[in-house]
Amino acid sequence: SFQEAFAGRFLFDLFIPAWRCPYMERVGTLGDGGKWVASLGRLRALGRNCTVMSFGAGTDISFESAVMRATDCTVYLADPTVNLAGMVRTWRETAPPGKHGRLHMVPYGLRGDPEAPRAPPSKGTAENASDDDFDDFPEKPRPFSLGGPDGVTAVANAKPLDEIAAELGVRAVSLLKVDVEGAEWSAFKRLTSQRKGILDAVDEILVEVHRPEQDTCRAPASCDVRYAVDFFSALEARGFRIFSYEPNHTGSVAFAEFALIRRTVPYVQ
Repeated sequence: SFQEAFAGRFLFDLFIPAWRCPYMERVGTLGDGGKWVASLGRLRALGRNCTVMSFGAGTDISFESAVMRATDCTVYLADPTVNLAGMVRTWRETAPPGKHGRLHMVPYGLRGDPEAPRAPPSKGTAENASDDDFDDFPEKPRPFSLGGPDGVTAVANAKPLDEIAAELGVRAVSLLKVDVEGAEWSAFKRLTSQRKGILDAVDEILVEVHRPEQDTCRAPASCDVRYAVDFFSALEARGFRIFSYEPNHTGSVAFAEFALIRRTVPYVQ
């Protein structure tokens, strides 16, 4: 039906930017690795008080590298589906003077409410880094795996953002990047349902959103639209507005890049 086809490929065309940032710029490589930010100048002005938390890097950390080269931000990088150790070591060996220690690995995946919708999981095998790569954590990470005979993703040490931030001692997040292949639904459902929490300390959100997959739904397309409306409405209610939307219509399933910023964040060029 038209409704199913629309929800399948063009679902997120319903959500357009409510505000155009005059200083927005694309950071990182062209294609999937790069992201739109409101202003690198804003992050630069924060100096060493800038903290970036990035979930889902894949094999491309061009965005994180560009942010660190242009600012004094500390970046926490998490992706349990790949071995980040080599990329982090390469950064530390090639980084500009004084910036080699600004990138830290986080040994957790991102999760939230298990009853929230999810996107179809990817299959694969994760390689574990050595214990020395996780120098910020008192407890060494447990082994994790991705995929199984039933196609269900299992990450042994995935945690909600508030728990990860507390363990790191992070109280304010200048920029939160989330590219977690469907886990964004559960992660943000937990964050927006908390009356007061780490989301109140986040200034800017860059998130790749995927069409949700429902376990049981009589009208899947209607459910998809409802979940998407609830998702963005909850973020708007917490003070965020969309300033960038980058659709991807190449596949049969809708997914898109959104960038949101808190209304009270000042303009900085």
